[in-house]
Amino acid sequence: MIFNKVIDKSDFSSGSSIKITKRIAVRAVILKGNNLLMVHSKLGDYKFPGGGVKALENYDEALKREVLEETGYRVKTINEKLGVIVERFNDSYEENCIFEMVSHYYLCTIEVDKTNQSLDDYEADLEFKPEFVDIEKAIIENKELLQDESREKRAWTQRETLALSFIKEELGTKKAGEC
Repeated sequence: MIFNKVIDKSDFSSGSSIKITKRIAVRAVILKGNNLLMVHSKLGDYKFPGGGVKALENYDEALKREVLEETGYRVKTINEKLGVIVERFNDSYEENCIFEMVSHYYLCTIEVDKTNQSLDDYEADLEFKPEFVDIEKAIIENKELLQDESREKRAWTQRETLALSFIKEELGTKKAGEC
């Protein structure tokens, strides 16, 4: 595992006893040459394909489902776990509660054939499009979005930019598996 980080934007100290609502998610890192398969939104950000693990679903099942829904590609193999990023926010649905998102990143390969996406309503509203993109371009565009106070952005942009930076650093020291 190359990264294990926490992004804490909550107002509560680590010693306080407070309710935590936790969500587990899986994210696919899919390489094709020097490019990554990312999901590009109309806001201009790039995110890894993936999402929440449903009840009675294991990580592999969730990863395969999410990649297929968001990109139209079927996962062929799930390889090494690259890292974990934990995000903590004040819960916007419940007072005096923290929402904690734990994202697990896995190196994957995909099948060549592509089918149609099957997006959730909010994903369709954000016009999610699968795109093979150079890792440096994804980092630059996400950082520009994060720094521009006038532009709408999603909470995941900081997390994904952090993961991209760790993965870029790792790819610079060794070549990971490709699809």
